[in-house]
Order: sequence, then structure tokens, then C-alpha cells
Amino acid sequence: MPYFAIRIPLCIAECIVQFEPRLLGRWQEAIRCTGYPAHRFPNEMCLAGQQIPDWHDTCVIGPATNRPIPMNQDKLFVIQKHDASTLHYDFRLRVGDALISWAVPKGLSTAANEKRLAIRVDDHEVDYAEFEGVIPEGEYGAGTVMIWDRGNYEPLLDEKDEAKSSIKEAIEAGALKFKLDGEKIQGGYAMAKTGKQNGQDQWVIFKLDDEAADARRNPTSSEPDSVKTGRSINEIEAEESEDD
Repeated sequence: MPYFAIRIPLCIAECIVQFEPRLLGRWQEAIRCTGYPAHRFPNEMCLAGQQIPDWHDTCVIGPATNRPIPMNQDKLFVIQKHDASTLHYDFRLRVGDALISWAVPKGLSTAANEKRLAIRVDDHEVDYAEFEGVIPEGEYGAGTVMIWDRGNYEPLLDEKDEAKSSIKEAIEAGALKFKLDGEKIQGGYAMAKTGKQNGQDQWVIFKLDDEAADARRNPTSSEPDSVKTGRSINEIEAEESEDD
């Protein structure tokens, strides 16, 4: 499809989504159907881009911000708000061909050095980073899942420490640092394993004291909705139920 044939609709889309963020998902699907790579659009048109494995240079942007985020497939992270038996936030880092995962009951804090519990849970396939919907009763993790935040991460490695020279080795050693570049969460974070309880590794995650630290923010409360579709947990559950 020639570039000019989709440029005008995207301009219109950019305006529409500012007033009705839930329409973003439909525009994303429309662009995916064209097969036209997002990196061929001007930066302001990254609105319609989506992290899709077949695209090598993509970007995402959701209702949370107007800032395009180029997606690095090898270093992606996602935070999925998960209303299961209890509401929590699943924090996932892509390492190789898997999403290494922790359940964070209170979500990530943006206040420097404020520790949050992070419970190591089962790894997931990389494609799960795009899942938003309802897991049926009786299945593992049954409940409603929202893509609360997503973006890239950069490992902050200690090259002098051979036991932590890669993100995988740092996780195995039980101590790691990384920089997040998401739509809601940015800056440096550290994680440390503190022990084991009920057969699950217990970790803590906390914000490093950098320019992105902000004790005044509470994004889990002030920015509760999906960065993918703009929907709330209740809207996702209701709309998925209607589809069934």
C-alpha cells in the first residue's frame, strides 16, 4: 500500500485517540493488516505502531503518554495487571526465548529505595507479552489480564563480576539492576532475592535514586488503565464476556 494512502487516516487517528483511547486497538489492527512497517511512518505517526514479532523496527505508544517508544524485541519488558485470586502486577523481562516473571502485589514504586515484594513465578512464552484478556476459570492464572505498562529494558551489569556478566547470570545469582523505558515506568531499578517461602523465591524490587525517581507519583493509582487499549480491568472483563 502506498504511503500516502494511509498517512491521512493516521493523522485523523492521532486526533481521535486523544479523545477516545479505546479506539487505539482498532487502529493498531488496521495498520497490522496493511503489513506496512511502522518505521516507515514519521515519528508522530508511531501512534499506530504495535510490537509485532514480524516487524524489526516498531514502536508503541498508548494512552498513557504521547511518547513513541522504539521496541527492542530482545530487551522488552511488560507489566501485566492481573486480577486473579488477588489483584497484583506481573513484572516480566524477556531473557532469551522466555519472559522471566515476578508477581508484585503492590506494583513497582517510583519512590527511590522503596522496596516492594516480588514473588518469582513461572516463566512465560514471549508472545504472552501481548496478551490482554480473560483467562477462563480452571486454568492457570484464571482472571483478567491487562497490559498495564511495556517498553524496553537495559541491563546494568557489573562486567568485573563474572557471576553477573549477563542478565541471566545476574538473575541466577539473585541480584540484578536494569533501566526501564516504559510508558509509565522509567529509570533504574534493582532486584534482590531475599529467601524462599512456600516453595517460591521471594525477591524485592526498588527504584534507584536517579532523575526518574519521584516519590510524589503513584502510577498504579493515578494511571490504572491499559497502555494497549486504554481499557480498565472491568471493561476488559465485560467486553471479553460479551465476545464469548
